[in-house]
Amino acid sequence: MSFIETDTLTHKMILQQKFELYKQKIDDSINTFRLPIGGPNTLYEPFQYLLDGGGKRLRPILTLAATSVGDGNYEEALSSGIAIEILHNFTLVHDDIMDKAPIRRGRETIHSKWNEAVGVLTGDVMMGYAYKLLGAYSNHKNFSLILDAFTTGLIEVCEGQAFDLEFHDSISNNNNVGKKEYLKMIEKKTAKLLEMSAVIGGLIANCTNEQISSLRTFALNLGIGFQIQDDYLDLYGEQEKVGKKIGKDLIEGKKTFQIVSAIELATKPEHKKFLEYYCSNKGITEQEIPYMKEIFEELSIEEVSITTAERYFTASQESIKLFSDKAKNELEFFLTLLANRAF
Repeated sequence: MSFIETDTLTHKMILQQKFELYKQKIDDSINTFRLPIGGPNTLYEPFQYLLDGGGKRLRPILTLAATSVGDGNYEEALSSGIAIEILHNFTLVHDDIMDKAPIRRGRETIHSKWNEAVGVLTGDVMMGYAYKLLGAYSNHKNFSLILDAFTTGLIEVCEGQAFDLEFHDSISNNNNVGKKEYLKMIEKKTAKLLEMSAVIGGLIANCTNEQISSLRTFALNLGIGFQIQDDYLDLYGEQEKVGKKIGKDLIEGKKTFQIVSAIELATKPEHKKFLEYYCSNKGITEQEIPYMKEIFEELSIEEVSITTAERYFTASQESIKLFSDKAKNELEFFLTLLANRAF
């Protein structure tokens, strides 16, 4: 899966250095983030464990890049970026508990390393510290809007997780679910956090209402395309680059874009029967993946996945065409980083 890039090589190198600087600033801020000394250890040791775990930092990087649209200095957005990264990791902690996932980013999940009670409590205290970091903007003229954007993002990602649970139950019971329900779920669960990240950066930089609206559209479409692409890479990516077993989502019975597309497009009885088996069985074995891929190939699911993701990426790019060259270049570079990723 690829997306058209228009920058010259020299320009790409400059932007690459800028984004490496963004990530370094975020990592440095997280590394110097101090938690209370002296415990309770069951609360702060897991929190520190998460902070030490690294990550791509995509959401706070977008927050910093979004300041280029207005009159803000990206360093002014660092506190909000750290708050957003903590929020993102909070969602992962609770998501892992709900999915009973033992590993995240090659490390034990919180509930596996400690227990579920510690995982829930760790997530709770993370949200407290995230809101505390937003206090850095208490004197900003847009403080109430920044706080509202953050709170709305939190609510919507919880709604997305609830839709995910409902979606899983519907598929397991062979109820009618399709792309409409899938897109609603990933918009809330994935895209809204990117939208929140972009909007907060814009608010800190005193962007106009029109600019904020464009940032919303940019990030929302990018987030939807990103999740469709993520589902695609699980099955069609290279295992060494993806960093996990190819087809893992199918083994775990996840409701991916490919599955909902196949359910909608399948007409042959044997295809429908196997897809029904996938749903009721909540997944397939590794040995059954080749047959599922045969079904996908006959239904052109790979092509459908690519064209759908690229449609959202294009809509994302179109939404910022009236921005200044500086802002447009930074956001388009961020877009191409995500659209052309192999992991």
